[in-house]
Amino acid sequence: MRTRLIDEAGNVSAWSVRTPALFDETPPVVTATGAANAIAVRAVDTLSGMAEGTLRYRVDNATDWTPINGGSIDVPATPGHHVIDVEATDAAGNVSTDDPSATGRFEVTVIDPDAGKRDDVTVITPPAPEKVIETVRDLSTHSGGQLVVIDRGAWNGINATERAKVTGWFQAANKKRKTKLGKGKTKKADPTKPSGITKRTIKANQRTVIRGRLVNDRGVGIGNARLDLIAEIPGGTVVMDKGGVRTRPDGNWTLVVPKDQTSRKLTFAYRPRVNDQNPVSSTQLRLSVLSRVTLKVGTARAGTTTRFSGSVSRRHLPKTGIQVALQYLKGGRWQTFSTPRTDSKGRWKLAYRFGQRATWKMRVTIPTNGAYPYKKATSAVRTVRVR
Repeated sequence: MRTRLIDEAGNVSAWSVRTPALFDETPPVVTATGAANAIAVRAVDTLSGMAEGTLRYRVDNATDWTPINGGSIDVPATPGHHVIDVEATDAAGNVSTDDPSATGRFEVTVIDPDAGKRDDVTVITPPAPEKVIETVRDLSTHSGGQLVVIDRGAWNGINATERAKVTGWFQAANKKRKTKLGKGKTKKADPTKPSGITKRTIKANQRTVIRGRLVNDRGVGIGNARLDLIAEIPGGTVVMDKGGVRTRPDGNWTLVVPKDQTSRKLTFAYRPRVNDQNPVSSTQLRLSVLSRVTLKVGTARAGTTTRFSGSVSRRHLPKTGIQVALQYLKGGRWQTFSTPRTDSKGRWKLAYRFGQRATWKMRVTIPTNGAYPYKKATSAVRTVRVR
């Protein structure tokens, strides 16, 4: 840097010799690491260096700040959640708390092992992703566990907060109604209006639409957020798609369940930070899918063999097939008279001999089967006349 002077008369001096100069507008960066019963704090400034004696802290937004001597802070003795702010100043006068990217706010959860459970962390959020420090402290012996620094990552969505609510529902179906003239008229359902439907039964060849909304604690939609989708299928299979559903900018979201799916319990969960392990809100829906079941009956004559055949949905069918129940109606009650097993492609057949002439109502059903992830289904009723 060079300088020159100008007096009130307008006289200008010569340029001075070049002198090195350092411009520092970057605040120091504060970091923390865990140790038993203490938090080691360090402030670094690579330009002008740290101002001596300026490292200080406060707990739970206290009015007074406490100097940090020896580079460490004692862990608060009271069990529960605490917020610790650390402030550092460099030689140029830049303060760490003035810059959100260099924030020195940390979250500490102190747990009393005698209580038998840990407190839930309620995060007080600074402008930038904070660090969470967890410790286990035995208040009787004052011998703490290891402190762990956890990076929770960026916010999950626009307008995201720690307290959020996710809701979901099956889209209402269009309804047909009669007009005064007797003609059918379809009333279209409003897809944006919550239907409140959390259970739905569909056929295997049908698709369905699920809609929902994600809002923060102020009721504002959280946009561009990712929801975890957990599907629990009968038989014990659990499929998780982390971040599988994305909200629109207004916080609404839609999932189209395609055809040929199986019965399942669907859970949609929201994590406020992308690296969080546990969600803060979730909603559950139950989808029941009816398997396709058919029944065919050949010519029925008394004293001769009558051939029955049919099929069920082959998707997700066990290799050994499943048993179906062939039933007839007697005295107002359905009674099973044979239980043939399907092949691996879902087809079944049966040869049966009727002893006398009669007329029967018959059907085939699929009993509840944990290995076959569909809801109990029944074929159309057939009238069988034995001649």
